[in-house]
Amino acid sequence: MKDKKILFDIPVFIIFFLVIVISAFPMVIVHNWFPLSPGGSPSGNIATHGVRYRFYVSINPRAENPVVGHYVYCSDHRVYDQNTIVWKVKIGAGSWQDVGSGLSGDFGSITPESPEKDNNYLTSVRWQTEVQKGSYQIKVEGKRAWWGGTGGGGEWEDWSSTHSGEVVQLEIYGIQPSGEVEIDLNETYPVSVKVQDQYGNIKGTESTTTVYWKLHPDFSQNAVLDPTSGQPGSGEGNTGVVSTTFDPNNNTGAGEYKVLGSLKEELNTDTDITQISGKIIVSSYNIEISANPTTIKPSGGCGSPYQSTITVTVTSKDTGENMPDVSVSMNAEAEQYSGGHQHNGNRPIGTFNPSSGTTNDEGKFQTTYTASKFGGTEKIKASVEGKTESVNLTVKVLNLSNFPGGTGCYLCGYTDTHPINHYCTSTTKDKIQQLGGAYKEQFNENLAINDMSLVYGGLFDYKATWDPPHSEHRVGKNADVYPTGTPTDAKWDFIKQKITDLGSSYVDESSTTSPHIHFRE
Repeated sequence: MKDKKILFDIPVFIIFFLVIVISAFPMVIVHNWFPLSPGGSPSGNIATHGVRYRFYVSINPRAENPVVGHYVYCSDHRVYDQNTIVWKVKIGAGSWQDVGSGLSGDFGSITPESPEKDNNYLTSVRWQTEVQKGSYQIKVEGKRAWWGGTGGGGEWEDWSSTHSGEVVQLEIYGIQPSGEVEIDLNETYPVSVKVQDQYGNIKGTESTTTVYWKLHPDFSQNAVLDPTSGQPGSGEGNTGVVSTTFDPNNNTGAGEYKVLGSLKEELNTDTDITQISGKIIVSSYNIEISANPTTIKPSGGCGSPYQSTITVTVTSKDTGENMPDVSVSMNAEAEQYSGGHQHNGNRPIGTFNPSSGTTNDEGKFQTTYTASKFGGTEKIKASVEGKTESVNLTVKVLNLSNFPGGTGCYLCGYTDTHPINHYCTSTTKDKIQQLGGAYKEQFNENLAINDMSLVYGGLFDYKATWDPPHSEHRVGKNADVYPTGTPTDAKWDFIKQKITDLGSSYVDESSTTSPHIHFRE
């Protein structure tokens, strides 16, 4: 090779001078390295939001005197010319652009780095991403030749390597607190999130990735977050955690709060880049709530009592004294799937009278709760300064039990939304069993026993709409019955007469679109 002897005769001080000059743009810490081997076509994704990546030429410089002048000698007897290294990038369907002395745009910034030992003495590039997602390609090209050894001499030849991949969304996760917490007015509380790339890495997140902190706009705003933004730490042992401190703003910020940690400075509740904390309750009071009685009947024809007296007592956290003139607001929430209703959505609750007010001189507030028409469990809630305490109230008709069936009784009418539909009083149980037995003896077929009442009684909305058509079937004293065989006048007449003989009454609905006799205990 023609240049070989000249390369080995370059004085050492010139080499030193060259190294000093090309170190004007030194390498910095990055999150991940991507090697490009001459002639290869590697691939790999990178993450958005300021994460740093390095793309470098993967060669194996020889152990001694690897750099002579601007030539890098490798153990495989290849020599690479530093001065011919060119980096290019292509974003999406765009055209190739030379990195040159640096590029910037929606994709972020791409900066060349001077040759050093860590990048195999060939220029590398550092890409610090922005928020844009999409495909990309990054290419390096240069010249190389054989130098002596087994391979002999050789002419300079062009080489290149192209890396392709996607710029994917950086993830933010694991916000703390994740559940509800309560603090005093003079306390602060730490809030934190973790940041990771698409590989699930959280350690060594060397980047300018920024997490922005905000108070959730749907909750109280009279608090401060310090700092309002932050970046993951760097170096060994880093866990990718970014933190802030929630402060109730000089003892004036009583209320309910949630905190947003986001990779975007503007408000955005997109769960890919935003985490929402659990509720932070700031209060200077303790609340006690009681109900008397704790079990009442559904309203609307189920009898008394269908009302409960709710008492709320407010005391100071600091002194324990009862606090007068404190505002209290009331609310209720029905327990899902309670009372025999296996359906939800706009489930009615009862009413308060009054629904809000202030504590008296003894620190107490009282209200009357009137149950809804539906059996179930209802959570009665009292809120003071955003803090809420609750007591469970059982709404049910007492002394009902599941109808066990009997001779001549065919139980039917089960649905997914009301799978248990045969609760009744003991008197109704006895009479329906007698009716079924007599019908079986008379016609040698079973009597269909359809809807009776639900587990807790109350309105039986068999169409799962929280409304009738069942206007009765609330207290375990009704049943819809009909022949299992072919209906005849004789069968209908027998059912009606037997009900009368049992000392009960009925409604004849044998001529409706759903023929049956409605039994009344």
